Order: sequence, then C-alpha cells, then structure tokens
Amino acid sequence: MVNPLMNFEPKLERSNPGYDWILKEIATLKPFYFLKLNHGFWERLVQIQKLGYELADIDALNSEQIAEIEKVTGVSGSYFVEDGFLNELLYLFKAYRPQENSFVFVSSLQPWPLSDRVEGTPMQSSSQCLKLISDYVFPDLIRFSHSNGFTGYEFKKALIDNDLSRFFQGINDRKVIVLCNQRNRKIFDHLSIQNLTFIIAHERQARLKRLEIFDDLIEEIANSEGNLPIVISMVGGALATWLGFKLNEHQANCQYIDVGAAFYAFVEGDAGKRGWMKAYAAQLSSAISSMNLPHEITRLYAPDGGSLTTQLIELANSTGVNEPRNLSLNSEDAKFNGEQVGFTENKAYDFNRLKDYIDFSGKANYRAKCRPVVRLLEKAVHLMLSLSPSRCVIALNSEISARYIAAAVNQVVAGKPHIKWLSSEFSNLSMGCGIPGYPVIAPCDSEGRLDLQALGNIPTDTFDGVIYTNVFAQHSNWTDVFSWCKANGKAMFVDNSTGLFDRPAVNLQEDAPIEVISCDHTQPWGGSEGGFLICNEEEAYIARTLINDGVGVGENNFTMAHVGANYQLSDLAASSILCRLETLENWTFFYQSQERRVKSLIIDSGLSLAPLTGQTQPRSSRAFTPFISPAPVSIIDSDMNALCRKSYKPFKAQQSHYFGNNRAQKLYDNLICISNNPFNRHISNEEYVELLRSSLVFSR
Repeated sequence: MVNPLMNFEPKLERSNPGYDWILKEIATLKPFYFLKLNHGFWERLVQIQKLGYELADIDALNSEQIAEIEKVTGVSGSYFVEDGFLNELLYLFKAYRPQENSFVFVSSLQPWPLSDRVEGTPMQSSSQCLKLISDYVFPDLIRFSHSNGFTGYEFKKALIDNDLSRFFQGINDRKVIVLCNQRNRKIFDHLSIQNLTFIIAHERQARLKRLEIFDDLIEEIANSEGNLPIVISMVGGALATWLGFKLNEHQANCQYIDVGAAFYAFVEGDAGKRGWMKAYAAQLSSAISSMNLPHEITRLYAPDGGSLTTQLIELANSTGVNEPRNLSLNSEDAKFNGEQVGFTENKAYDFNRLKDYIDFSGKANYRAKCRPVVRLLEKAVHLMLSLSPSRCVIALNSEISARYIAAAVNQVVAGKPHIKWLSSEFSNLSMGCGIPGYPVIAPCDSEGRLDLQALGNIPTDTFDGVIYTNVFAQHSNWTDVFSWCKANGKAMFVDNSTGLFDRPAVNLQEDAPIEVISCDHTQPWGGSEGGFLICNEEEAYIARTLINDGVGVGENNFTMAHVGANYQLSDLAASSILCRLETLENWTFFYQSQERRVKSLIIDSGLSLAPLTGQTQPRSSRAFTPFISPAPVSIIDSDMNALCRKSYKPFKAQQSHYFGNNRAQKLYDNLICISNNPFNRHISNEEYVELLRSSLVFSR
C-alpha cells in the first residue's frame, strides 16, 4: 500500500561542508575534536537570566534555587545545574585556549536543517542567545565554524541526504569507542566494526557520573595500543561538550566526534517521533531503507498499519475505491501552486487520487449529490474522531449550511416553527444570517468565550437556545454551558468550525449538543467547500431530510417543510476533502510547527504581542494563531494581508436584543491572527520580522 504524502517536506541542497571536513579529518589519522551545542543549551541560559540569576554566580546557588531553575528549564533530575555541572562547563568555555589539535566547537541555534523556518527555534530571544554565545565561546572558534560552513546538524543532514554510509566506511577499520546509552547504541550493534567498545551512560544520571565517564574514556583511549581511536559521543549536547573540552584540556590522543541525536533515527520509540524526523520523514525512510540494515530497524520506517492514514485508505478500499498510486505532484505547476506563501495554504490536489473517488461515484452514476463518496466521507470522519456508535456525522455543502441545519434540527426537535437564538458577541458573523436569524447578543469574557455568568443575568424569556462558539478551537470544554442549557430548558448547538479534534467528553454522549465543523478550503483539513454536523441518530434523520429539500416530510409537518432546502454536498467536493484527510498525518506536523515558528518570530520581533490562550490547548491543526496586544493593533501594509488578518468581528444587534459590553470590541481591536501556512517557511525569519514590524501599527 502506498501512503499518500503531500509535497510538504523541504527540499535541501546536497551540501554538507562540515560533514565533509569531519570525514577528511578522520582519514588523516591525526587527533581532532568536533563539538556542538545548539539552541536548547543557550535557551536555558536565557531562562536562568530571566529568573534573575547571574551565570557568573551559578555555583553559589542553594538547593531551592537550583530546583527552581531546573524546573523552569525543563531539566529536573538531570543534574544540569545540580552538582556543579553547568558551572564547570561555563568555566571550561572561559578557560579554553587553542591547542595543536584541530578543535571545532559549533555554537548554533538550529538543531536541524531549516528548523528556524519550519518550527521556529529558538523559543527564547535569538539576540539574547547569540549574545551568550559571543560572551562564552572563544572568538576564533566562532569564526572558524562560520567560515567553514559548520551547522551543528552535520550528521542529521547526512542521514537525510542518504550520505551516512561514507561515515561508516571511514570508521569501519578503526578502533571505535562509542559513548552512548542502552537505547541509542542500536545502530552500532548492526555495523561490521571489528574493534568496537561501548561506554554506557545512564540517560538521566550521566552528568552526575561525568567524572567516572571521563576516567573510563581516558583509560580506554590509553589502552588503544597506538591505534588512534575514534570516540563517537551520543550522550547529549551539554555533556558531550563538557567531555570534549576536558579531553582537549587533557590533550587526549583521539578523534572525538559528537554526532548529537542523529542516531536516534534508528531507535524504536524515537524513530519518526522527533521534529526533524517528521519534517524529513519520506527522505529518511528512503535513506534508511537503502542502508542494508536488519529488519528490526528498517521496519521502523515501514507504513504504519495502525496509522490514521492507513485506516482511512483501508476504509475506502473496503467500499470499492482503488488503493492510491504514487502522487502526481511532481510537475512544476503543482509545486508552484502548492507551495505559495499566503494566509491560506494554496492546496495542491492529487488528481490521480481524486479520480479514484470519482470513478467510485461514477459506477453508481451519482456524482451530483449526497451519494457514495459523501457517505464514505461521513464514515471516515466518524472513524477519525473515534465517535461512539450513537453519534453520527452528516456532510453538507458548506459550514454555513451546517449551521443553518443545526438550528433547524433543534426547531424540529422542539416542535417549534421558530427558535430565538442567543450567541456570544465574539463569534462568526454568519451566525446572524438565515435560519438562526437575529440572535440575542450575550457578552464574552476576556478570551472571547461566552460569559456564562453574564448569560445568567439575561432574561430567559428573551431566547430559546444558545449557540456556543469554540473560539479559535481553544475553548473546547462547553460542559458548563450545556449543563446550564439543560437545567434551564434551552436548546443548544456548538459552532466548532475550527475544532475538528476538539471537544469535551460530554460530546461523545447521545444527548450531547449538535456540533458544526467547517471543512472548506480555509481549514487545514478542508478542500473545496463543505461542513459537518455531529449529532445523534434522531437528529441525523431529521438533518438528512432537511438537506434534501425536505423530501419525505409529511404534508402537515410545516415545521420541517419550511426550512428544508438543498444543502447537499457533491461527491466531487467530498472527494477533495477525503484526499486531504488521507494526508492529515503528513501536514499536521507542518501546521503545528509553523504555529510554533510564528510564536518564536513574535519573540524576536520585540512587538508587544502575546499568544491569546484559552481554557484548553487545541488538538486540531489551526490555519492561524491568535495574538493579543495591550493596545489596539491594525494592519497598514497590504502585503501583510498574506500573513495577518483580523477575526470574529463583533456582532451588531437590535438594541432590544443586545446585552453585550465592550469586551468583544476591545478583543477584536487588540487581536491579530498570523497565518500557520506551512509554506510561509519560504519567507526568511529576518524578512518575516521586518514585515511584522513595518506593517502592524499599535495605537497608544
């Protein structure tokens, strides 16, 4: 089975000068040291300074202060500061003086190729990190690594390029000492190196045992019987650097190489899980599959039979849809159209896969409305969301249609010709169109969520039902609102347009409120135009009747008949959405990583913006990230519309229906939404930051 992969992976030039330098030095049979520290270490130092501690006084901290630092920096229990490790390492930086040996120390902020554009590293101020590098790293070391093209991710790049075999060939006939833990030694258990020694370090306590590791290493080097050993270090960046500086200080006769985390690509439980492995998944899979490694390693890169992609393809195949072939996304037109910078991803379609679905529809001659592919789409979404058998998925021709039908179904269930709805002031403008009518407007809280306390102060006879908006997919626990509605005899449905995977446990129950989800082109999972309802079986029957022009409704059932219309989704539109959902596991990483990058860029921009958070952490990929400013912010440069927008413009309502306040307007004025389009990685960080600074205007 071919796993469908969209054209998301960055394409890299086959250039790796630092790696070439290492291979050349190995062949000289002369001592050298290759060390590196990337963003994580320097970020922790910035965090320590933010806590108010001086790095020069780090050795004077008490146990409580050390515990605080290690908790904030996310290294509790790893002896990063405790037991004097960090103080020793900073001293080694300051005490370094050039030796006769070749000594390379790469101090970088990028852990893997294009990480700064794909996921945004570091997540502390880049300028502060670079200042620390300038303060602590010997200037000649910085100049040498920069001028010779070292990156710090030489071995990850070699693996992505399928060039790691040159390294293994270069060390094959040598005395090799591997510093590792029990897990990441795996690849060396399968190489044909004859003279191989392991020094095993505990994953969590290695820094505590650093002197023992150093002594063991010195002894092993001394016992090499005149054979210049190669030391391959895989014990973590900071400890590997500490060992390298200590060995150089000791003038140990070896070739010391810190390969970083590259070889975790061969470790079960890690393979395919780290950011760089996801970013270059297809290229890594191709490289490792060609390396003549045993099945227990290559199987780590075989298609996952339990993956969502595989399940969706198998579901389609079981109903008569052909299995996907290789994607037809290699033409220049497809690449151009599918990789454009913009607020919304310009999605490239696999026309071979679209044809599979349309052929399936054509066999029944039902391409037009609500037929086999639409039913398959509904089953696929039900499977994806792990819904209970009592919940149903209904596909419609748009999100707005889904919203109309959600309102109409509630009318039918209530047996009323009309329901007066209430909605938060901070919600979709289309809420006031069509069947929902002109809703009563309730206040929102400071994060945009419907204010339940304020809702209790609105006369209950002014409305019959509540529309809850899951704002930015980060207010996904609406249990309290649902409980209030049940207790007060009010209907309810949820506008969950951007929250495909976001809902509380209560919405898996049969009596849960109807959900509306968008699947149009603007959503990461969308294609063409469409929407979903999630509802119970009774509501599903009513909904299917209403979206089919009310066909099947009894002549006297005017409640249903007058709201029926053609809201059906076509099989062609359903096919485009299914094509997108089949590739969800590929593009999800790139959307979520671009969101991280945007947050990183805001840190570097110095702008007074902070992520707007909610009561829950979104599980769905989001098309954009909301940011909030202490002051009103506007966009003045039209170019910036490709990256930034406003969202959720407050409702205007008749005075008799308005119970809002100024919170929604203030939130809207101070809000900016920045795109998470993965292909915005084609904009450099510097250009991106300059666009933000020049295009956003903050009022005083």
